[in-house]
Amino acid sequence: MTDKDAAEIIRTIRGHKLLEGYRGTPRCDIAALEQLLLRLSGLVEAVPELAELDFNPVMALSDGYTLVDARIRVSSVNSPSGKSAAAPR
Repeated sequence: MTDKDAAEIIRTIRGHKLLEGYRGTPRCDIAALEQLLLRLSGLVEAVPELAELDFNPVMALSDGYTLVDARIRVSSVNSPSGKSAAAPR
């Protein structure tokens, strides 16, 4: 993912206008959200065992963001077929 990709993803969010400030609310730190996407993309590339990432919700703030809840599932990449095998629960 490139910085242009991250910016495009943020711009295509249905509520993007809210991020830019709406009816007197402050503008959110869109650059921080773009950096979050870039860092997550890098993490996924660097750690092949990551099977699932779920951050819900991500609170966009005027200075950064807050991840309220996060769930990360890992799996083994050592299966004979070369496909990731789900980790036991």
